[in-house]
Amino acid sequence: MTLQQLRYAIEIEKCGSLSKAAKKLFVSQPNLSNSMKDLETEFGITIFKRNNRGVKITEKGATFLIYARSVLKQCEEMKNISEDKSSSSFRLIAQNYSPIMESFIKFVKLNSDNEKIKYELTNERGFEVIDKVYKQEADLGVLLIMQNSRDEFITHLEDRNLSYTPLGKLGFFVKVRSGHPILEHKETVFRELHKYPYVHYKESMYIHQTDVYSYDYLAFINTTKEICVFDRNVKCKIVSETNAYSIGCKMHPHLSKTFDWVLIPIPDVYTEIGYFHKKSIPMGVESQKYIELLKEELRGLIL
Repeated sequence: MTLQQLRYAIEIEKCGSLSKAAKKLFVSQPNLSNSMKDLETEFGITIFKRNNRGVKITEKGATFLIYARSVLKQCEEMKNISEDKSSSSFRLIAQNYSPIMESFIKFVKLNSDNEKIKYELTNERGFEVIDKVYKQEADLGVLLIMQNSRDEFITHLEDRNLSYTPLGKLGFFVKVRSGHPILEHKETVFRELHKYPYVHYKESMYIHQTDVYSYDYLAFINTTKEICVFDRNVKCKIVSETNAYSIGCKMHPHLSKTFDWVLIPIPDVYTEIGYFHKKSIPMGVESQKYIELLKEELRGLIL
């Protein structure tokens, strides 16, 4: 086995095709194919199944590539020992929640003087965040977990040998513009909401949108009055300029000042925020720095 073979295998998985991977790697397809056959023979497994459409990774192959990524990652870290200490790398994957984003911006500002930096921030939904860290495509993951989904998420994390640390609970709110007619009905606000449109992202960061209506605490949502968007700014402008409402946690203070909104607490409902990483790999210094910054940004938001 060589590191080159591991890099080849990872690229083939990304491309889903030997021919596409060969072009990206600047090697001939026969040489790439022979290299993979040698690797499979050495370990006595089939990593890829070949077909007319390309290649499909096997179950054992998927497990093999997780270890392959780990080997390559640790080799890179070994190289850094002899390199300039000003070198810094950090890969974060998280749901798109403003305090998470603001703490990443602050992290970049504090480390921007390093001679060599490689920082990466990726936004995904809950289970996708977990699987990216499991596949070692990120160093650290940050999750927001609804209270009634916690057991499912914790099981998913434990099954993938990921270490999870909760940071605290966040309140969950209905968000409307200042002056919204609903504010005249303080005693019956959740009954009155049925009259107004609900605006949400195409993919909810808190819960699977297809399941949203099964939760009793969201029974006020009228399924015939929906506005679905992809962009946060569009969503915020709709809430600010119409009688539509959204649901979610408090935004970062920098953003909340921008929008003249009233937040109505949904009783007895909260979201847990926490971070996780691979148990088998010690948490890096950059991840630890980021977590401290995130804790600062969450101050005043945690219940």
